[in-house]
Order: sequence, then C-alpha cells, then structure tokens
Amino acid sequence: MTLGVLLGLAVPAAAAAHAFLVDSVPASGARLAASPPSIVLRFTEHVVPVAGDRVTLRSASGAAVPLGPLVRSPDGASLSAALPRLPGGVYLVDWQVVSAEDGHSSQGEFAFEVGSAGALPAIRGSVSGPTDWPQAALSWLLLLGLAALIGSLAGEAWVWRPLARGRDWNPPAPPLAAAWAMALVGAGGLFMVFAGSLGGGILTGFEPSRWVAAMRSGAGYLAFAAFFLVLYGLLAATLLKSKRVALPALLAAAVAAALRSHPAAGKAWWGGPAIALHVALALVWTGLLAHLAWLLWSGRRRPAAEILVPAVGRYGRLALWSTLLVLVSGLGAALAVFSSRDQLIGTAYGHVLLLKAGLVAAALLLALLGRAALGRMCARGATGMGEMPRLRATTGLEAGTLAAVLGVAALLGNVAPPVPAVSAATLLGAPPPQGPALTLADQAGWLKVYLTASAGNLTLQVLTPESSRPQGVRLINQDSHGDAIFVTPPGQGKSVGLAPRPCGPGCFTASFAWQAGVSRLRLDVQAKG
Repeated sequence: MTLGVLLGLAVPAAAAAHAFLVDSVPASGARLAASPPSIVLRFTEHVVPVAGDRVTLRSASGAAVPLGPLVRSPDGASLSAALPRLPGGVYLVDWQVVSAEDGHSSQGEFAFEVGSAGALPAIRGSVSGPTDWPQAALSWLLLLGLAALIGSLAGEAWVWRPLARGRDWNPPAPPLAAAWAMALVGAGGLFMVFAGSLGGGILTGFEPSRWVAAMRSGAGYLAFAAFFLVLYGLLAATLLKSKRVALPALLAAAVAAALRSHPAAGKAWWGGPAIALHVALALVWTGLLAHLAWLLWSGRRRPAAEILVPAVGRYGRLALWSTLLVLVSGLGAALAVFSSRDQLIGTAYGHVLLLKAGLVAAALLLALLGRAALGRMCARGATGMGEMPRLRATTGLEAGTLAAVLGVAALLGNVAPPVPAVSAATLLGAPPPQGPALTLADQAGWLKVYLTASAGNLTLQVLTPESSRPQGVRLINQDSHGDAIFVTPPGQGKSVGLAPRPCGPGCFTASFAWQAGVSRLRLDVQAKG
C-alpha cells in the first residue's frame, strides 16, 4: 500500500517542457481577404498566468496595434485577444510565454497579411529562452544525491549482505548525510525556483501563495513529489530503520525527476516510460559504482579477498544489465524528442546529447578495463590482489565519469529541445483571389488537385482522398530552371514554365498574367504514401 501511494505521487500526468507555438489564428503567413476578429495562439503545452506573458501586434511600419485583454483557454494551452479592425497590410505578432511544466520561457514571432499587396518580413518563429543554469545545477544536485543514496542502499542489500552472511564482517556504511542534503536541496530548490518563476522572481518562490499555483502544474507537482519522497525515505531510513521502504521511495523520486524532462513532453507514448526507466537505471548504475569505489578506497574494514572478488563480480553483472537497459531506454527517449538527424546535429540539445553519449561510452570503456582487472584477480588467486590498485583506479574513474554524465543529463533537461516542425512553419499563404476566379479539379493518381486562376495568380491545392492535406507534397519533372508548372497560352505552341513557391502543406502559388482564351496546364504531383 505504501509503495502504491509513493508511485501515485511520483507518476502524475506526463509533464512537458518548453511551450512552442503549434498553431495560430490567423495562421503563420496567412493572407486574409478581411480583418480577423481576434488572434488565437495554441501551444504544445499549458502556459501559466504570469506577468511574463506577452502578445503584441504591430504593423510592418512598426506601429503598435492595441489588443483586447489576453484570455486563457480552459485547458491552459491557448491564448486569445480581440483585434480592432485592421486595414490592409502585413502585421507581425510577437509573443512570449512561460511553460506551466518547467517554468522555462519561450518566445517567437509570426506574420500574416490582410489583403495581398505586402511582402512577408523576416521572422524568427519559435525560440526558447536561455538555458536555465540554476535549475540545471539543482537538478544535478538532486541526481547526485539520489545516485549516492540508491547505490548505497542497493549495494548493501543486493551485494554485500548476502556475501557477508555467516562471516565476521559487516559492510561499513558510507556517510550519507551529504547525499541526503543534496537530494533535499535539489528537489526543494527546483520547486522554489519554479514557484518563483510564476511571480516574476526567485524570492517570490518563498511566498506560500505561489506554492499552491506551482502545485497545479506538472513541473511544480513533480518537484514537490521528489522532495516529499526523498524526505519520506530519510525518515524511513533514520527513524524507522527501514531501508526496504527508503529504497522504493528514492526510486520513485528518481521517476518524478525523470518526468520533468523533455522526452516525457512529446506525443510519443513511450517517451515518459523510456526516460523514467533510463534515469532510474542510470542512478542505480552510478550509485552502485560509487558505493564500490568508496569501499575500495576506504581504509576502514576493507573486505577480504574471499568477499571482495565475488562482490565485484556481482557489481559487474548488475552493471551489465543496467547498462544495456540504460542504452535501450535512452535510445527510446531520444526518439521521442528528435524527428530528424539534422535536429541531432544542428541543435544545442543535440550537441549536449552527443556529449552525454560520449561520456557514457568512456564509462563503458572504463568498465571493461575494470572487468579485465577483476578477471586477472580471479585467475591468479591469492597473488591476484596486486591488481587492486588498477581496479580501484578504473572503478573510481568510471564512477566519476558517470557523475559527469548526470551533470550533462541535468543540463539536457534545461536546454531547449528541437522546435517542433509545425511551430517553425513561416510560409506565406496563398493570396486570396482578386476579381473573377476559375477553379478546376482533377486527379493525380489518388490525389485531388485543385487549380484556382485569378487576376495575375495561379494557386494549386493538393488533398488526399480523405480531403486532408498530405505531407511531403512536391511537384516533379522540374526543369533546370526550377519550373514545375507548364502553361501553354492560347494560340501558342510553346509552354511557359512557372516556379511556384510553397504556401503551406499541399499548397503552391505562382504569379502569371493570363491571356484571353483557353490556356493548357501540365504538372505532375507526388506526395508521401
């Protein structure tokens, strides 16, 4: 029953991180025939009602346009404001919000046009705020403290006590006061910093009124759950003398910390479970190695060879299975964040992840060296203790490298993930028809093709048989000049090539001066699937 309560506290609805703009009304780059009544912004996750929320509108000349009061949707993921009647022209929307899940800020711009006379200005889409170094440092403290505590409790229960049973030797307990303090300060600090972000400053995080608001969002709830679970584990281990209760509580705190990271934010169903398993096992691996390194370097009651050799063998087997599951779950967590190889290579988040992968590879190499030293110890029997200095060195370096891995992982949770492709769309939409217009429809295989000819313009829309906009639409059979639509004007035998520009999913547009009579068009359309 106790474990069920702990897991219930540590596993709420999956938390996201960094609110990116995924949709808007008017849409990014839209050309509108008339002034819209309001503006609506929809984000990847909930945004919190803080003073930092900002949505402004200005004309292409830079003049500010007054907006109505900012209204939040019931689900907290949308913002809207009424608009005055807008004259024709290009308008730029500038927004800034704070995520309800981790307190990180995001901002961006997009443009739309009323009429069809203007040109789209340079815009920057969605970007995240700077790396949150205080939260990264607090996350590292929490992970280091949890690793030391979990490793000590698990190592004592799973490795040393079974081997020491029946012998006049008890494994010395490492000093854990600093580890408990790091875990409590890390988790409590994350909660206070997030609560402070809701009020515009860190000091406001000490106001109890902010705590209630913080508990209503995923990031605040998970940070509080981690703090409560660590405190529960401390009381169980010191007052109740029950390490069997303390260890599950600490593992549940690790799950709560993991669910504040980016892989749990995506729509991929496996992101949350993968990152939870990844972080929990990484802490077990790191903690077990740290515990072993402390025993090997400690001068007090060091175990004899008949205990040490099988104990190191047990550590090796636990580390092997932990490592394999850490790698598999880490791959699953990465796939929940990245949608292309370019995002891995071309983003700060990808660079930090590659650094983490390199450190993990170094830890695996050190583990192989330690395993080789242990093999020589076992083969040489009593004379094998000469390998002890090498085993101590490789084990200590491996534990230190894994501690660095936890630091990079903490940084990874506070660096903006790759911007979702949908939020980066800044295409200028097709202009509305001017004057008389003619729309024709035809089939290109299974695709529906609609052509609209109006004064000086041609618009192409491609739909699937279900009337949805397909992905990956392209015009094939282009010539060397990039022309993809070929028009034969009336009374002429030579075609004129058009190089249309994209105007959204399945949308292309091009300028063309129509002549009186019948013009013939030729184009080839292809789409994914």
